[in-house]
Amino acid sequence: MIDVALNRVTHLNHGWFLVRNRSTDDVKKGVTLEGRLRNERAFFQTVPWRNLDKERVGIQSLEVFLRKLLHNHVRKEYPILVKELERKVSVVRDRVKNLGPPRETADQQRLVIIEVATRFQHAARDALMGFYRLMLKEKDLRLRTSIRVLNDDFANEVKTEGHLFDFAATDEKSVAKIHAWILGVHRESRGVELEGLVNYEVFKSLFHEQTAKWEKIAMDHVSAVHLEVNEFVQRLMEVQCPDTDLCSKLGTYLSPYFDETLDGAIEELQKILVVERGEFMLTYDDGFVASLEAIRMERMVGEITANSAGRGSATKDGVEVWNWETVKSSIQDCYRTRQEQGVLEIYDYLKSYYKAARTRFIDCVCLQVVERHFLGMDGTVQIFSPALVARMSNETLQTLAGEELTVVNERRRLTERLERLEKARRIATSGWR
Repeated sequence: MIDVALNRVTHLNHGWFLVRNRSTDDVKKGVTLEGRLRNERAFFQTVPWRNLDKERVGIQSLEVFLRKLLHNHVRKEYPILVKELERKVSVVRDRVKNLGPPRETADQQRLVIIEVATRFQHAARDALMGFYRLMLKEKDLRLRTSIRVLNDDFANEVKTEGHLFDFAATDEKSVAKIHAWILGVHRESRGVELEGLVNYEVFKSLFHEQTAKWEKIAMDHVSAVHLEVNEFVQRLMEVQCPDTDLCSKLGTYLSPYFDETLDGAIEELQKILVVERGEFMLTYDDGFVASLEAIRMERMVGEITANSAGRGSATKDGVEVWNWETVKSSIQDCYRTRQEQGVLEIYDYLKSYYKAARTRFIDCVCLQVVERHFLGMDGTVQIFSPALVARMSNETLQTLAGEELTVVNERRRLTERLERLEKARRIATSGWR
């Protein structure tokens, strides 16, 4: 037994301990634990046991050894335990985060949607101003650029395709066609006006025919802008609202507002068309008078020049010089019938007025229809705002952002588990020295 105690017979890494437990007689006699310790100490004072290492005999020595052994083991394994706790905390926290912010109450639901609306509005206003920042890679989010392209295309189409006749043409064939058209309408619309004067109804009728394509071109433009803006809102909503279910519900909720915007834009366009192509033709643009005078002067100089050719003009220092008789004769040759003169008057006025009205029409459509109804404060782009969310009823909030009971229960379960894990981690990291 002594050799076993000295770890000579069966070798153990931590060696052997000898203890003396209570015998059957000791139990019968009612020996207490204190008595057992006294008997044990007395026993190991006898031969041959008193020669053994005092730290390897007795229950108290074994207890001290085991306590130290456990302490060293825990110290070795403790960092692994802390690391595992941190891992579990991270996993559970991510699962809670993936469920999104709580949306059980109306206040929580409103807060969630307001946060989405706020992010949406910041990005939308940047897009409206052309401040693309992080959206530079997202070409479908460059709204201002897209609208500028559509407006440019619209303006170009009105200028190149929006007329019945192209007054910018200068070749004789095109001008003759325009004169013939004016003459035809003039003959069919003569009233009680004095010979040589222009009936206002003739001028209005010609302008209506000249601008007949404006409505379709403008309607197509409004539809194109409507589609472009709707796609922008949908794409931006997907970016700012990763919750696909909430994003879809918000899109459905906002759809009637977008339809109202389109209706309002079309109504505004009709008002503009009524004004531009209505009873009265007015302009206060100084450019109209200047343009009219320039057109008249260009025509007269051209005719005089043509009629003066070969009539005794002389050249001085490389410049052709006419005498007064030659000029007077050329002017007299330019005299026309009253009807012809009326046609030329209508031509000059219509050419100048159409140019001014066309510019005004393009500006009105781009500003009063596109900017006001689609991009303005109450338009498609800016209608989804914190102010709109603030006006939502509790029932609407529940429909849009309410959670299913399974999600509510899962969040509660994970939150409770996360609290327990974080508490354990705090104890583990602060209580151990």
